[in-house]
Amino acid sequence: MLNTERKPQVFDFATLTQAKQGLQKSDQLRHRQSVELYTQGRQLIREAFLPPVNKAKLKQATDCFAKGIQANYKNPANYFGMGFLFLLITQPLQALPYLKAGLELEPGSELGKELLQQAQRGVAQPKTAPQALVPNIPQFDKPASEMDFDDLYDSTEAAIMLFLKQMMTDEVLGLTPSPNPKQLEVVQTKLNRFQEKTQEFNHRLQILDQEMEVSDLRQQLGTIDKALQRILSLSQLFEQFIEIHLDIQKHTDLTDEIMAESQATEDPQDIEVLEENLQVLLDHCDSVADRLDELESKKINIHPLQTPYQHYAEQLERFQDVLEETIDRLKSV
Repeated sequence: MLNTERKPQVFDFATLTQAKQGLQKSDQLRHRQSVELYTQGRQLIREAFLPPVNKAKLKQATDCFAKGIQANYKNPANYFGMGFLFLLITQPLQALPYLKAGLELEPGSELGKELLQQAQRGVAQPKTAPQALVPNIPQFDKPASEMDFDDLYDSTEAAIMLFLKQMMTDEVLGLTPSPNPKQLEVVQTKLNRFQEKTQEFNHRLQILDQEMEVSDLRQQLGTIDKALQRILSLSQLFEQFIEIHLDIQKHTDLTDEIMAESQATEDPQDIEVLEENLQVLLDHCDSVADRLDELESKKINIHPLQTPYQHYAEQLERFQDVLEETIDRLKSV
């Protein structure tokens, strides 16, 4: 009787080694594809946020990160990329699971920690509330030889892009100059915070510059510097509006005082002094008008100053009438 029992197939060592090498090559290929997809996705994000925002490229970036995760689910980069994209489109809740998954794979990632903090703050704050600018300066206590400069580069680029988006959508850039000291305080507070954050980025770039090319990051910082200059100019305009408004109020009150003196005087010798005072006030009123015209010629809305100026000019006209009456009254005495 024939023995039909099948014997187990036995592979020799060479065959097993070859199979193992084949699997390793396959893993390496998938990892390389995953890395390339992450790089493509990050580049698409950079291009997408060049004004105006390109939604098609954002969709392409999403596809890159998703395919990168499929190619190698153990590569944390694409999880961070997807989380970063959700943060850029102001969806921090959707970003959280990707960022947490990436940090499970690479707990020490500066990029992952940077983005997770941003997402957690975004989820904790109402959409209507301004986002707090929390200084997030990494502790560079490691020697340069132990630093992961690629990770630091990615985390810095992500932080700069998120910060720039926050700056450009901040309410402060939508303010118009006014003689309101409280609004000036808001502008100056935001300006100081933005400047502190920019100094942090410059510190990071100094470290990165030791090992790699950072001209792209410096170009992005240049965009931030331009936004800072806009806020600084706005702050200076607020100061100018407040100074002009106080000056108008001061001389309006002075006009009222001199007008009251004119109505009360019984001494004809006061006429010459009163006429000199009137001329000084008229010259001052003209100088204020010139300042307002100069602001308006620069396309600056001077409406907040027009009402107090109009009141000042009307009081001066009234003073002229009162002074004429005073002169007639004193000459008839």
